[in-house]
Amino acid sequence: MNADIKSTILPNGVRVLTAEMQHFETVAMGLWARSGSRYESRAQAGINHYIEHLLFKGTKRRSSKKISEDIEGGGGYLNGFTHQEATCYYAKVPAPILNKSFDVLADMYLNSLFKNADVESERKVIIEELMMDLDQPQSLAHQLMDDCLWMDHPVGRPIIGNLKTLEKITTQNIVDYQKKTYTGKNTIITFAGKINHEQSLKLANKYFSQLDKGKKASFRKAPVDSEINPVGLLDKDINQGYISIGFKAFGKFDERRFALNVLTSILGGNMSSRLFQTVREKHGLAYYVHSGGQLLKDCGTVIVSAGIQTEQRLKALELIARELLKIKTREVTNSELKRAKDYITGQFLISKESTSNFMLWLGEAAVAGREEIKPKESLAKIEAVTKEDILGVANSVFCPMNSSVAIVANGIDDSDLKQIVDKFGNIL
Repeated sequence: MNADIKSTILPNGVRVLTAEMQHFETVAMGLWARSGSRYESRAQAGINHYIEHLLFKGTKRRSSKKISEDIEGGGGYLNGFTHQEATCYYAKVPAPILNKSFDVLADMYLNSLFKNADVESERKVIIEELMMDLDQPQSLAHQLMDDCLWMDHPVGRPIIGNLKTLEKITTQNIVDYQKKTYTGKNTIITFAGKINHEQSLKLANKYFSQLDKGKKASFRKAPVDSEINPVGLLDKDINQGYISIGFKAFGKFDERRFALNVLTSILGGNMSSRLFQTVREKHGLAYYVHSGGQLLKDCGTVIVSAGIQTEQRLKALELIARELLKIKTREVTNSELKRAKDYITGQFLISKESTSNFMLWLGEAAVAGREEIKPKESLAKIEAVTKEDILGVANSVFCPMNSSVAIVANGIDDSDLKQIVDKFGNIL
């Protein structure tokens, strides 16, 4: 984690961050548009993810194949992703091909053609991706939970969009949206590895100094007290059922996020966690069981999920509810607390030994709006978490009125509703 982190904002609002790590022989770089699925209207659902796909289809200077060849031909790799609050295009390359590789990324970001033929062919690809998600019970359960927890709000919608919107989005819609959002104020450039900040600024100025400043994108806030559907059920012909339990939580700037990180680690973060030991090891009801948090700028979700034997869904739900009650009412042990802190710290340090992971961490922090990025301070705050902090955050988050239970399983129907409410709500 020995990195010199520097940040500069160009006159047109583009933010450039560099983590200089001269002991590596690679450079990871990312271009971030501060626009994700929660920025979309209902009619636009999926447009950011659509744009992400299309930026790999070609520019005036490069075909889709040429884009890949210019990166992979030098031993690097190229990819992109969309989440609720940003879209990112990134590459990790050997240091000697840094300049050429950044030229590729900048060309994609600034000069993509958005040909009608590409829009139509990629529409089919994205619909196939959507169909793949609909065949996966884990994805279905998580989406069902989001629908219940964040009713009629962009935070709860699928990032990929839906069939209705994907079929109606036009080339002009895409061109207009990209022009409006991929502006200086919404662009972040991150580097990590064998590069210094002066090199980063030289590259950023060369390609992005003329980018229109534009307006900073905005989204509709997600109130934590908005209406919730407590239970979502989906009958699907599958061999294994899936449970996803979601709780509304606070956002990325809340100081309780450090205690929440420790809490979810103790509860279901790894193989030594309470849920793993109880649901899987002791009772054999699940192969997969996990807990974690997903925090956005103004809100968050704490998720407990498990792949379960369909006929044991109520028993598994009861065991999970009892573990949630236990962590709300009894202090964690000294050994659990130490083990969770050591695990989080260790995982953080391991991840930062990768230039790509470090670059992505820089970008995610910048998207969130954190001006000061100091890894050691974050680790110090993890170390400072107390048993009382964990009890406090558990009681503020794990409330039945603040939760939704989603189950995807074979043979499930409305007759399960009362039993689910009894097993979960009455225990918690």
